[in-house]
Amino acid sequence: MTIEERFERIEKENQALKSQARNLRKLAWGAVAIALAAFVGGTALSVRAWTAAIDPVSITAQTIALKDSTNKVRLTLSGSGSVAYIQVLDANGKARAALTSNGIVMAMDSNGVGRVTLYGSDGKIIFRDAGNQVVATLP
Repeated sequence: MTIEERFERIEKENQALKSQARNLRKLAWGAVAIALAAFVGGTALSVRAWTAAIDPVSITAQTIALKDSTNKVRLTLSGSGSVAYIQVLDANGKARAALTSNGIVMAMDSNGVGRVTLYGSDGKIIFRDAGNQVVATLP
């Protein structure tokens, strides 16, 4: 086998790997889009179901907190400095999702640890394990 033939074979393999990586990225973005749509849809259904039970509890210049019928805070709208954020809490008071005015969306696990973070300003997605260690990053 000549050097030219080897070089062509390596180029073909490299192109195939690039194509596979491109397809994997598309698949990952599709999965993230589906997960985000399911999360937003589920949240919307939950909010609609809670609407009858939530009363505004605390309205100040910086924070609005909504409690459910068992008097637990389930949603906060806050602003400090130049950043405003919405935080969704579970029945145990742990943060489960957050949305900031600077384009960050975060989904947390049952311990309140951020597991998936989407950065809208640069299109980056970071996945973390339960120990808060980065396990994957999508550009």
